[in-house]
Amino acid sequence: MESLTLVKLEPLNLHWINESDDNAEDLCFHGNVVFGVDDVIFVDPSHGDLTLSASGLFLLRTLELPHSVDAPVSEDNQLFPHCGFTVWPAEVYKGESAFSVVIPGCDRGVDLRIDRSPGIVTVSDYSGRARTCSESDWRSAVLGFAQRIEDFYDSSPKRAEPPDELAQIGWNAFWAEWRSRKAEFAAPG
Repeated sequence: MESLTLVKLEPLNLHWINESDDNAEDLCFHGNVVFGVDDVIFVDPSHGDLTLSASGLFLLRTLELPHSVDAPVSEDNQLFPHCGFTVWPAEVYKGESAFSVVIPGCDRGVDLRIDRSPGIVTVSDYSGRARTCSESDWRSAVLGFAQRIEDFYDSSPKRAEPPDELAQIGWNAFWAEWRSRKAEFAAPG
């Protein structure tokens, strides 16, 4: 009998900056995360306040790509970043990039390695703990996390317009990439 893998990926304590119920100027939202595979918890509330909107996009990228220090899906940030200073169009921020946007951050946060092989995803931290799960379990967990983020945005008061044209381009690219990746992987198969 095949054993079942439990992937828990849950955003908690969702809020805008400074733990407010609303801050119309804040375009990305924050909170805590519980993330584990089977008996290994990789991220928990003791890791502090994280930028969950950035984490959501980075995790959506792992539905297609592996993530490591050498080949990150979170250029200039961690997979679960503490900060997401802004959302820049990649061509303006870095020039050549595999992604449409870059969300630079600070040196705090939680970075993990996500390896992919046919039908299997392996999550590991840099201390050597690792667990595997099926690609379908990973997809379900990541899409559920992304949906919780969208639900939070949808239930919040309208956000202020980004402060300048460059920021607007960045946020438009953020949501375009988000929706495209979510739609691609939400389809059965």
